[in-house]
Amino acid sequence: MGNIERVYEVVHHVDIQQDTVEDEIIIQGDLNEYNELLIKSMLDATNKKYFNFKSSSTEVHTLIKEIISGEAGEKVRESNTKNIAKRLHREEQGAQQKIKHLTNLQKGSLVQSLIKYEDTFYYLLTKIEHERFLNTTDLVNQIGLPYDKRTLKSCLISIDDEKEINEIIVTDSNNKISSYWYDAFLELVELNSDELNTKTAFSAVDAVLTRNVKSKSSADHTLLRNNLIGYFRTNDTYNHDNMIQNVFGDYLPENKDLIDMVSIKEKVRKIGRREGFDSVFLIKDDAIRARMRSTIKISDKIELKLMGHIEQLKNDIHSRKKPNGDKFLYIKIDDEKVYKMFKY
Repeated sequence: MGNIERVYEVVHHVDIQQDTVEDEIIIQGDLNEYNELLIKSMLDATNKKYFNFKSSSTEVHTLIKEIISGEAGEKVRESNTKNIAKRLHREEQGAQQKIKHLTNLQKGSLVQSLIKYEDTFYYLLTKIEHERFLNTTDLVNQIGLPYDKRTLKSCLISIDDEKEINEIIVTDSNNKISSYWYDAFLELVELNSDELNTKTAFSAVDAVLTRNVKSKSSADHTLLRNNLIGYFRTNDTYNHDNMIQNVFGDYLPENKDLIDMVSIKEKVRKIGRREGFDSVFLIKDDAIRARMRSTIKISDKIELKLMGHIEQLKNDIHSRKKPNGDKFLYIKIDDEKVYKMFKY
């Protein structure tokens, strides 16, 4: 591969059913390539979140700091990585008790790697569930690590030149990052709260629409902003790529000559980390309820107030011009009393 330099790697097989933690020092094999692909996928992942350790005195933080200090010998590394695996084992046992009436946590392996990748040192922890397969030589049923399942549960810790922990990325192949993984086991806290993420993400995308759409086509701005509000109102979890697909994916501009959807989607795709919000989080729509509302001045004495997402906006509200040039706004209403109020 060429881009990765292996410092230390170890695999611990964690089995909460048999109550065992077995370690296996990696000497050779394809783990270098496996880790490089994993790091790339984590850095590019759409379902990652940024975290900090709750305290510098937490167990995993302390053990990793000793490993990356540069002074730890082989025995310290073996002891510390084994203690990290034992902690995962304990926390998985606790998590299993909470969900035992629903399902069982599978046996898996914790891979820990201290590596240098593209001039940066990383400490990588990955929990991979075991899968059954047939050995192609003798067709014996065996259990092993799936090569292609690279983002089950992972924590990537970047290390600066002073041997200090710099940035922590956590990913989970599930839509929601398991709390036992980041909270109970790693003792991490989210860098951004869900409320802050919700506010920042909505405002950032809204700003792109204002800058790149509103001045060119107010009709397209109205419809796209309504799509954005709809995404935040109808989803529990925000995923940046999913949001782009839902809001912009199948949208056909009213003004095709002025609105370049490819360019707008690319601008939105780049704002995540730059604007300081995670690419996945739980949506707290209470945090942006006021931002979802808008008031449109119709005349000096009439205002139209939009309170949130309108599912069939083009059908429910649209404008028409009469032959004499007069402009009218047509609004679909369901309330018979309101209808009669204006039935002259």
